[in-house]
Amino acid sequence: MYLHCVAGVERSPLVAMAWLIHSRRMGWQDALDYVQQTHPGTSPLPEQLAVLRTVALRSPAFNRHIPAVA
Repeated sequence: MYLHCVAGVERSPLVAMAWLIHSRRMGWQDALDYVQQTHPGTSPLPEQLAVLRTVALRSPAFNRHIPAVA
């Protein structure tokens, strides 16, 4: 995937993280760590991270870590 943004600080990295969560089945923290490692200037706003957590809660990657309740 290729994303282009002038600053690449908030929104573009957020899109990249959402893509990682959905397509690579990463948790939100793993996606954030990966993007910050590859683009150190990444600094999503707290409100944006809250949305990202919501995306992660709905992703198959998150759901497979939740134990089944009998």
